[in-house]
Amino acid sequence: MGLVVPPMVEQTALHSPAFQLCFSLAILSGVVAMRKEGEFINFGLTVSVVCLSLVWLDYMIGGAVLKIISLGLYIVYFCILFYKTTHLILSKDQISNQLLIAGIAGYMLLGYISAFALMLVQISYPQSFGISDDKFLQDLIYFAFVTLSTVGYGDITPETSVAKSVSVLIGVAGQMYLTLLVALLVGKYLQNPTLPSSDEKSD
Repeated sequence: MGLVVPPMVEQTALHSPAFQLCFSLAILSGVVAMRKEGEFINFGLTVSVVCLSLVWLDYMIGGAVLKIISLGLYIVYFCILFYKTTHLILSKDQISNQLLIAGIAGYMLLGYISAFALMLVQISYPQSFGISDDKFLQDLIYFAFVTLSTVGYGDITPETSVAKSVSVLIGVAGQMYLTLLVALLVGKYLQNPTLPSSDEKSD
């Protein structure tokens, strides 16, 4: 939902209370995902509360400085979620539905980390991508996933050295993630070629 909606709607809709609420729920879902992490949940909860505060402060007040701080913290929070997701993938010995979902979630998280980084570049270095300020949110989420998958349609191109460097890093990260993920999943499947049954899960 978060992947498909932003590039397809008007900028005004992305600044509506409904969209801010959806983004807030996405942040809270990260806390739910970390609920079994013991002491780590306290740090994750603290960061998520600050992120939620910034979501609504940015909506009500706005301003370039507040947006830069918000994006920086979003990157930190989503990096924490990405780390916990990849840790889950590495810690499991058997292929399971949870493992496959974690692999997909990790890729989506990497895409949004990339999008936040690109937004940070666009705000810090205006016209880094040759796009208008009134549509940079939709365009940069779209560009982040296009670059992450190395599709590269060419309709949006980085025009500053910082933007080019970040774009290269995103492309490399996307390919490395998919390559390592497939290798890990294949290796785990070869070691345990069957999905755990419902009886095994209950144990």
